[in-house]
Amino acid sequence: MRLVQHPCGEYSSLTIAATVVAKQLGVDKKSVRRWAIQAQVDGGQRTGATPEVLAVIKVLKAKARGLEEDNAIQKSATVSSAGTADHGFIDTMRSQGHAGRVGLSGAA
Repeated sequence: MRLVQHPCGEYSSLTIAATVVAKQLGVDKKSVRRWAIQAQVDGGQRTGATPEVLAVIKVLKAKARGLEEDNAIQKSATVSSAGTADHGFIDTMRSQGHAGRVGLSGAA
């Protein structure tokens, strides 16, 4: 990233600097530009998410997906037991002594 950032006044834009450096290194110019921007973020010269913040966001998104899946399962179980009589569920609850709390009318 020093190759992109060092000659500050030599290039009129970061994109041009990234293009020149990418040719020198034999890599994609978009990658060099992305690396330079991330280096600026990490150095506090540009606003954006640091790798640490991105890692936390990734963990939180995974937890949110898990909770959404749990909610979907609970909703389908609720609809199943309340809307249509799930006899397997009812039988299991009765065998465990919960027959009075199953919540289905007429199932006694």
